[in-house]
Amino acid sequence: MFDKPLYRDPHNGKLAGVCAGLARSLGAETWLIRILAVTLAITNLGLFLIIYGAAWLFLDKPPQNSYQNDAVTIKAKVWQRGNTASQAINELEHQFDDFELRLRKLEKVVTARDFELHSQFKNL
Repeated sequence: MFDKPLYRDPHNGKLAGVCAGLARSLGAETWLIRILAVTLAITNLGLFLIIYGAAWLFLDKPPQNSYQNDAVTIKAKVWQRGNTASQAINELEHQFDDFELRLRKLEKVVTARDFELHSQFKNL
């Protein structure tokens, strides 16, 4: 049921990050979880306050590096978290363009005459 560990996500959250963290953990869109939370708050405010308050108190913030390894994901359904196919393609094109520029810079360094000279001095 949970794709990822359950943490609060105050960086992407509105109040404490409980809904954003739950959405990330379930692999759902944040707006959908917020609609469910508001619906619960309207129908039963006491239960909502108890659940939200407990989650706010007991859920930890994520470690520093947990959001850095998010891959490009394509959503198959509207409620799922991720990008549409065209957004994912654009993101991948951007990543490949960035990779190509970095590779070109590396090729310039490796194919330069100075690189060969410096490597020969290091081998002495």
